[in-house]
Amino acid sequence: MTPLHMSAGYVRPSTARLLIENGADPELRTQRNERPLDLIRNMRNATKPSSMGGLVTDKRYPLMTEIVELIESVTEDVEEWVVPEPPKMDPKAEEQMKDAMEKVSSFCNHTHNLGSLARLCRPGHLSI
Repeated sequence: MTPLHMSAGYVRPSTARLLIENGADPELRTQRNERPLDLIRNMRNATKPSSMGGLVTDKRYPLMTEIVELIESVTEDVEEWVVPEPPKMDPKAEEQMKDAMEKVSSFCNHTHNLGSLARLCRPGHLSI
């Protein structure tokens, strides 16, 4: 990951601008094949500009848009958009994870009346 990736990932437009002005290469890719532009687009795409009927606004959304526009201005192929697949676990580790999640889920089903611990076990708080 390059400093430009980091400035995009931490949503720092002034840092991204400084890096680009000083020759940062927007075409360098991570091990997941993401350019800084892909990284910030994926983050922005996962973040809604507002939620709860507009009552709550994500203050980073305009900054993300600023970074997207800045990096697009120096990127060769702005139409390309890499959305990396999540990393794959080896089959043994995946099976161990599945078993552990089943045990935790079973535990949660048995503790639904135990106060604060039960709040951790509400549906949607646990996923594989």
